[in-house]
Amino acid sequence: MVFVGIDWSEQHHEVELQAGSGKVLKRLRVSADVAGLGRLQEAITSAAEEPSQVVIGIESNHGLLVNALVASGYRVYPISPLTSARAREGEAPSRTKSDPGDAHVLANLVRTKRQDLRPLAGDSEQAQALQVRARSHLRAIRVQQRLRSQLRSTLAKFFVGALPLLGDESEDLRDALAVLSLAVSPEQGRGLSPEQAPLQPGPPRPAAQPGGQGG
Repeated sequence: MVFVGIDWSEQHHEVELQAGSGKVLKRLRVSADVAGLGRLQEAITSAAEEPSQVVIGIESNHGLLVNALVASGYRVYPISPLTSARAREGEAPSRTKSDPGDAHVLANLVRTKRQDLRPLAGDSEQAQALQVRARSHLRAIRVQQRLRSQLRSTLAKFFVGALPLLGDESEDLRDALAVLSLAVSPEQGRGLSPEQAPLQPGPPRPAAQPGGQGG
């Protein structure tokens, strides 16, 4: 099981992932937009194989983020600010409020006290409309992560110098594939210049004019 605390705000969300033992698996800040939701989903799917293994605590019971999480098949527990404030005082009475700290408190709550909480039903029309898209997004992320792992394993055997191209972000995978399309072997990689590597997609080249000569 993976327990996730999300401290929600209009600008960004602080997130903490915990194992069943209470060990912190990951902390991150994600933006309050579609890109941030993608980063959050990537973090969760890297820690849990199935949505049913994910339990989320968040101080909200509505909105796009909450509906998307419910539609993804996670167990989402909306937690009142009063409940989280009491839990924070119980952990450390002198502790001041902080966004990362609140994410930790929320993760602890759903890990240790979820029997006292009520999960969100997620039967709103908006949540139902998001369900197909959210689960398709999850499947795409899992496929991407599986392909990244396969590529990393292959590079580790045959092209170790290219391993630093593979980070944790989806953009890193695209960049790595762009470089490998030009240098499919260590020998070709050594002869590749920065100008030849299309790490960022550029504008399309103009079509050649009839009768023109190549330069």
